[in-house]
Amino acid sequence: MKKLLLKLAVSCVLLSLLLWRVPLGEIGTHLRSFGPITLLLVLVLSLGCWVVAAVRLWCVLPEYRYRNLLHVTFVARFYATVLPGQIAGDVVKAYRLGRQSSRTGHAEAATLVDRGLGLFALFLISAIASLYSTGVPLPLRLFFIVGAIGIVVGGMAVSSRLFRTEVVERLLSRRSGRIGAFVRDFSFAFHDHLRRPAMLIIAVLLGLVFHAGCVAMQVLLGNKLGMRLQWTDWTVVYAGVSLLMLLPISVAGLGLREGGYVGLLALFGYKASTALSLSFAMFGISLVATLVGGALELFTVLHRSDAMPRNRKSCN
Repeated sequence: MKKLLLKLAVSCVLLSLLLWRVPLGEIGTHLRSFGPITLLLVLVLSLGCWVVAAVRLWCVLPEYRYRNLLHVTFVARFYATVLPGQIAGDVVKAYRLGRQSSRTGHAEAATLVDRGLGLFALFLISAIASLYSTGVPLPLRLFFIVGAIGIVVGGMAVSSRLFRTEVVERLLSRRSGRIGAFVRDFSFAFHDHLRRPAMLIIAVLLGLVFHAGCVAMQVLLGNKLGMRLQWTDWTVVYAGVSLLMLLPISVAGLGLREGGYVGLLALFGYKASTALSLSFAMFGISLVATLVGGALELFTVLHRSDAMPRNRKSCN
């Protein structure tokens, strides 16, 4: 509870600092410039991106039903918003899928692989875009390039036979107890997932489709605000904000998202009020997927509560 209150305080402080010198009237004017057709199109793109994310997870876990993975994807989105930090959604997803698997650590490792592949796709597309974006400073460009290379090198190291024999089999085999057994099984499953090249390539391609859809959302909303940026510029902005929101120091990314848009769009000469308007619009759109996940979670809870009295009655 203390951590939640602390992260909520961080979000409030960051938002207050950003809104302190920004005329709120300008933000209201910008938000009214979005037409219903544009908002509907962006909303469809947003939901479609999470459908693609579920397909990517299905590539890693083909033994699961796609409908089940789509359900847990939206539920994870809900928890990623209401709980501090974006990683909370992945924790819920891994836990839910792990309970449905007969192999210890298999679904949990797949969730981590899925997150890593999505992150690699984000670094890859942003590294390529940064090479063609003139407004990106060299340190940020190097950050995207080094990040993409680092994930590849790390993945190759973990998937190697040397890692399995020297780390997983030799070191982790000595661990005892329930936690030790889970860590060992998780490591074996993680290594096995990374040695499926066809799956990795398809999942990365789906990750690129997911991020391309997210960039298209930025372009559509940005055009309505008079932002005439190239697709490469929008890709860098989107990637920078997405990576910043991974920091577990705020609730639902509030404050981090807004600060990211203000700082990155300032590189291209846009005012803070315009950047904040885009940030608030993106946050509002993202809440729709959150509401879908919350509704699915509520339906599941109510369904379980209705089933419990029936089971007790049948036992009697």
